[in-house]
Amino acid sequence: MKNKNYYSALIILAVMLCSSVFYGCSKDDNSPATPTNQVTPENPTNPEEETKPDEPTNPEEETNPENQLSSAKAEEVSNNIKALAEEATDEQPIQLKLDSQTTDDDIKAVAEAITTNKDVKIEADFSKTSIKTIPADVFTDVDNLTSVTLPATVSEIGDNAFKDCDQLKTVVLKAPISKSGATLKIGASAFANCSALDSVITTTSNVEIDPTAFEGTQIDVLADLVFKGFADSKLAENVLVLAHVTEIPDSAFYKYEQYYNEEGELQIYVNTTLTSVTFAENSKLIRVGKSAFNHCESLKTLTLPEGLKEIDDYGLFVCASIQNFKLPQSIERVGDYACKSVNMGEDFNPTSIQNLGSNSFEWTDKEAKMYYCSVNTYDGKIELQKMPLDIENFEIPNTWSEIPISWSWAIFDNAYKNLKITFQEGSHIAKLVSYQFISCTFESIEISASVKEIEANVFTGNNYLKKITFENGSQIEKIALNAFVGWGGFIQEIHLPKFFELSSSFYGDATPLPEDVTVYVPADLVEQFKAADCYANCTILPEE
Repeated sequence: MKNKNYYSALIILAVMLCSSVFYGCSKDDNSPATPTNQVTPENPTNPEEETKPDEPTNPEEETNPENQLSSAKAEEVSNNIKALAEEATDEQPIQLKLDSQTTDDDIKAVAEAITTNKDVKIEADFSKTSIKTIPADVFTDVDNLTSVTLPATVSEIGDNAFKDCDQLKTVVLKAPISKSGATLKIGASAFANCSALDSVITTTSNVEIDPTAFEGTQIDVLADLVFKGFADSKLAENVLVLAHVTEIPDSAFYKYEQYYNEEGELQIYVNTTLTSVTFAENSKLIRVGKSAFNHCESLKTLTLPEGLKEIDDYGLFVCASIQNFKLPQSIERVGDYACKSVNMGEDFNPTSIQNLGSNSFEWTDKEAKMYYCSVNTYDGKIELQKMPLDIENFEIPNTWSEIPISWSWAIFDNAYKNLKITFQEGSHIAKLVSYQFISCTFESIEISASVKEIEANVFTGNNYLKKITFENGSQIEKIALNAFVGWGGFIQEIHLPKFFELSSSFYGDATPLPEDVTVYVPADLVEQFKAADCYANCTILPEE
């Protein structure tokens, strides 16, 4: 009996020992399959630690690994910024180029890194990345961001994404998104109050812009695809226009003021800020409005896109600094004085233009010693007239339907100081317009029989003009009372043919001619001329 109990106890003890060993081997499911008595060099004294993986010190990071990655990215970018800042000189912005490993999840970390280094001005370049979205609010109020370049893959810039970035001057949207048919969406207030922003560069024509996207910037884009222009207080210097813009509106960049200083001197203020304007690829521009760039005297670079149909009156008036200017082949109409003083080059050929206004093209090329002007001909064609600057006699061709130039502009450039003008036989000129021959230096002129009307101030400022006659068979019908008067010298002898009425002045009250002017008129009109205020001081004689 004793032996039986003894063996039973041994069996129970063996079972207990086996159970203990099994429990010890299965306690840690993540333990490596190594013998329990093997000691690793990293932790030779504690076998339990050998079987456990390294644990993070922050429990939150264990449950959200994205936070750990974001913090690491922010630290990486921040260190990069600091290294670049140490190499920078003169407090110039550094170029922070994000690598291809940067994802949408990293954008917030990048913004944090830029904000952390707020004393460093930064140009952020995402062009090597494949990010798709700039999240809402992510760069709001980041004061040290001066430029942003985004890749072709970006399809959306969220609401308030760059709001209040008051140092942000340039945004570059890298790429031909339009080739893939995608649309770039710019959200509400995306760039609002970025007061330095004056340039948005994009090559895509598929852009949806919230009406508030650019509020408070130097760029004002409407949702209806019309470029609204710049406020007078925010004249821009270098401008690239979004591809979706269809029109540069009237007076968009026009700034012209006259005032007198304390010394009583006349001062003229024009837009001398704007220096370059270019248009994105795939531009939809079709019209440059009236006076859109009028008197932008410092504008040197202007590349108008193909597809442009019209430059309205005074559109590029007195933009004499533009270099190597070319008109697109698509142009159909150029309005009055639209490109006056813009050097088009000696090879310019305006024949493709269907509708040409007066004085549309007129410039002096001092190097070539040539004066150029555009001409509407009697048969409906358009040609460019070239005249040497040293010419003394100029015969107005009988193919012209109008005299295309105001001769004074050439004189102000020291050209044609002794110019004499005649009309070719068979002339078709029907009207002499105001200031047509202002400040010319010829002594006499015979007006063509084809001329039916003479507006006011045609000959104003002519210090040398002494005698005006009309060709036999004159068809004159109307002469403005101020036709022969104005500042400067006065004509001494005027021979008027018969005409149907003595019209009232086109430009206000008539200025009487001085006493030393003799006017010859048809015998039946002598008394009518004597009664006219304009000729009250003159000697009125019948024409023989």
